[in-house]
Amino acid sequence: MRLPGWWIGRDGLRLAMAGLVLLVAGCGGGLAPVPDGSAQPTRAWAEQQAGFDFLPPLNARRDGVGSNVSTAMPVVEVWTGTEAQKGALVASFERPQVLLQEGCYSVDWDTAGSGTALPPGTTTCVIEVWWGDRQLGFVDCQIDRNNGNGKKAADPEFFGLKNGRTLPIKFVIDATVPLPQPISVAVTPLTASLAPGGTQQFQAAVAHARLTTVTWSVTEPGGGSVDSSGLYTAPSTPGVYHVVATSVADPSAMAAAEVTVVSPDVPLTFGGYGSGDGQFRGHIYLAAGPGDEIFATDTYPNRRIQVFSSGGQFLRKWGGAVGSGPGQFISPAGLAVTTDGLVYVVDNGRDDVQVFDSQGVYQREFGEHGSGPGQLWVPYDVAVSPDGQNVYVTDTENYQVDQFTALGTFVRSWGGRGGGNGQFGRPEAIHCDTAGNVWVSDGQLHGQNNHRIQKFDAAGQWLATYGGPSTLNEPMGLIVVGNLLHVADFRNYQMEAINVLTGATSSIWAQGPGSALGQVDKPFDVTVDSRGNLYVGESYEFGSGNARIQKFVGVN
Repeated sequence: MRLPGWWIGRDGLRLAMAGLVLLVAGCGGGLAPVPDGSAQPTRAWAEQQAGFDFLPPLNARRDGVGSNVSTAMPVVEVWTGTEAQKGALVASFERPQVLLQEGCYSVDWDTAGSGTALPPGTTTCVIEVWWGDRQLGFVDCQIDRNNGNGKKAADPEFFGLKNGRTLPIKFVIDATVPLPQPISVAVTPLTASLAPGGTQQFQAAVAHARLTTVTWSVTEPGGGSVDSSGLYTAPSTPGVYHVVATSVADPSAMAAAEVTVVSPDVPLTFGGYGSGDGQFRGHIYLAAGPGDEIFATDTYPNRRIQVFSSGGQFLRKWGGAVGSGPGQFISPAGLAVTTDGLVYVVDNGRDDVQVFDSQGVYQREFGEHGSGPGQLWVPYDVAVSPDGQNVYVTDTENYQVDQFTALGTFVRSWGGRGGGNGQFGRPEAIHCDTAGNVWVSDGQLHGQNNHRIQKFDAAGQWLATYGGPSTLNEPMGLIVVGNLLHVADFRNYQMEAINVLTGATSSIWAQGPGSALGQVDKPFDVTVDSRGNLYVGESYEFGSGNARIQKFVGVN
């Protein structure tokens, strides 16, 4: 009788499946190569890596065959189903004997086991091998309860049913020896931002271990506390702290989450519809500047830049005059503020970039209408690298990003219309993270519907894509804070945080449409201050919208 991956003979049931853990050495096969690929012919090496003796000394005899009972052998479990989806436990053998027979070592489960009976016929099963809390390996297989050939179940020299179990008595395994999988720990979420005294529930998952419990701790003295369930309570002092989960099975296996405790600012809104100081009548682009001043573009028809304190107090403004002269605007759009207070503003009516100091004094300009090098056609947003040396502009109607020096010298362009990596349907908002990577929101224009975020390096090489039409609808403003990408999901009326490590949505931290505190309507842009507070510009469009800036604290 022959089953896939098995060979059945008078000496029992032989596994001939490559990659199965070798319970005991012998019968060829040899040892697995070490991780660097070189051969390791010595048994001692394998015994050392696996943590137990593969070949215990044979110091007793039974039924004329050399044997001994070894407590150094692993536990073997057999379950119905597969490793990915296990069913019932068929048998568990905790005291397997080792037999020497025809030059091979085999495991003879002639001792007591436990489990449930299999139905007649062939059943899909998985054999798992454990050494203490560490899983050494497994194999998915088929087990036939019908012992065939008329062999008696009670005969220890042949496979069959014994004591109500439905496993062969004897397995002879001559595959290679993989190293045990290392125990690993994963923590979720990986980052969190909390107000002083705030709480965050963390979860830990332990892989490749039977014992899956962890202990929790906080690395920094005075960095808050965490209980045995992973519930963390932030301290009263703002700062960055680390919550650590350590495997009980293997204390060297651990994982950490980073918690940012922000200042106890109070969430607020400011602005409103109108043309007075601090009011808005169109789309709102945002950028945080030195001293946590918030710079906002008040687009058509007010055509100006307004500046607020982090608490929402109106400070100053400039612009308002329509024209193409220095300091004038036709349709001002995105803006960026450097660490030394220079303010870059794109104007998709003038097709250029104007530069001001933080008080609104005109400095210079660059760019002109067109599709050639250094020319712009409806630029939407601007970003400046962390060192202030590179300026990036989303050139919407040219379906590209243009790169300039700080003084406006053209460097390069990248993009093109399309849905492939590095192409754009509608490049709109743009942001440089602290590492100098360039993030671009990519919406829809002229039938190209991308609805995604693309990440590039500082030279325009595509790195990753996040979102898509199934999750985002006209993504606009974006900002990267730690491992979270915050996106103003304009047509879905919500603010979304995407984990940049996994690409999965971490949270929807503001929804709408609505005008209550914490709700959003037409969220258009987002920025962050030095204390981790997030500011959302909510547009006024087609006769409706909140026309305000809303400040959020402790978003994670």
